[in-house]
Amino acid sequence: MENKSLLLLITLVSSITTALLSIVVVTKGSFNTLVVKHENTVQRTNSSEIFKDQILQQRESNNTDFESTVIKAPSVTLAVVSDAAFKTKYQYQLDSQKCYASKHGYNHTYIFPKDYSECNKYRSFFFRKHCAVKAWLYTQKPNDIVVVLDGDTMAGVSEKSLESWLDNDHDIILYERSWNFEVMAGNYIARNTPFAREFLKSWADFEFRQPPGFSSADNGAIHLVLLQELGITNVKKCIDLYNALEESVMNLDPYFEFVACTKLHLGPARNWYIPGKNPGKISILNRYHGFAVDGWVLNKKFTSYNPMHHGEKCTSFTDCYSIYPFDFDENGETVTCTVPATVERLSLNETKALIADQEKWLFKAEKSAHRQVPRWSLSDCILELNCIPLENDETVTKNPFISEEKELFEVDIDFMDKVPTRHRK
Repeated sequence: MENKSLLLLITLVSSITTALLSIVVVTKGSFNTLVVKHENTVQRTNSSEIFKDQILQQRESNNTDFESTVIKAPSVTLAVVSDAAFKTKYQYQLDSQKCYASKHGYNHTYIFPKDYSECNKYRSFFFRKHCAVKAWLYTQKPNDIVVVLDGDTMAGVSEKSLESWLDNDHDIILYERSWNFEVMAGNYIARNTPFAREFLKSWADFEFRQPPGFSSADNGAIHLVLLQELGITNVKKCIDLYNALEESVMNLDPYFEFVACTKLHLGPARNWYIPGKNPGKISILNRYHGFAVDGWVLNKKFTSYNPMHHGEKCTSFTDCYSIYPFDFDENGETVTCTVPATVERLSLNETKALIADQEKWLFKAEKSAHRQVPRWSLSDCILELNCIPLENDETVTKNPFISEEKELFEVDIDFMDKVPTRHRK
């Protein structure tokens, strides 16, 4: 167990060290409050109703016949925020993404932050990334969908398309990581709406609020962005913990204490409705239920559920092929591929067994920094990979599990029979 904890720490440090090579370190200021934008709920219509409303508006303005008007579904683009060096380093992973996009009828593109002058003020690549995605969305049609991917994401490890993750009207879709309970920042889905673009701007702007110590850049910031955008109140302790981060990446306890505070207020995975001038919907998916999962959790094996594996750092064709053997056929920017028939694929039962093993470790990780993060048991649905996030006003029926009790959790926050935390006064 100690070896597994050490492996996880080494993996995290390696990932952060690699990313930090492209970052210019600047002094960040702290902040004392979150802007609580919303306190009430609003019901959103589904995608088809949104498209119908658009056509109705067009008919009224152009006096056209509604019955003869074609309602076009939004386009879907897999996008990697990158630069030329990055494209070369992870060429194999990026080709796998292009192949996956070609197979399922999606677009694939690179978004270069240098192309958007409005993003020059962000000195950290991680925050500049979200600014660039927002700026790129302005060049697309309303309601078009972008699936933002890290360059080290290997796609096509299952035959499954993204349909089950896209068949909704969510503006932002995030997912929980499967090994440390963070909300994942590298991979997410955004719909081209005013709400989504404003969310991405708020996320990027957190660069100027970073504390002096390790805060995991945009991955730490997303937790406070969510508290702010969801209108969750009484979170001063979380803000104070964030501002007080002074330790390096070699001591992750303070960072995960901060994450623990935010996750305690966010509660279990949920579909959130946010009212306002530009109403929106944010969905946070349960661990293992995102379109991508950290590949090592499933032994980097092809499977039948998550179509993408995150965190594959191989940089040579030989090394990558030995793990994820794709035979690529390139024609310009279009890449198709086949997988050798001899490739081992995890059966559903084998996938369940690996997840069950991971869950057992997660709930006994007494020597890991993330032991203090509250987590909700998914035993009723996790092995079937059919856990459904709570709806906006749905009450929580059980309290979280916490490996280590601290003063932080000795507050009167009982989730039993409670509506979302943002309704607390």
